Amino acid sequence: MQLTFSTTIHLSAADCQKILTDYLKKEHNVEVESISFNIVTEICGYSTNEYECTNFKGATAHCLKGN
Repeated sequence: MQLTFSTTIHLSAADCQKILTDYLKKEHNVEVESISFNIVTEICGYSTNEYECTNFKGATAHCLKGN
């Protein structure tokens, strides 16, 4: 018998900032001063099927020099 489970995890902006901060410290040895997320509202679709959609375009981390 094989059981398959699926779950959904909702991350807050603070959760995402912590994940990125920890990653940058571990992998690149830099201290993060702040992180900003680039989220935009765009027009998606074509002609009469156009609608507004929200898209994540990336993040910018302002870092201090590492050790």
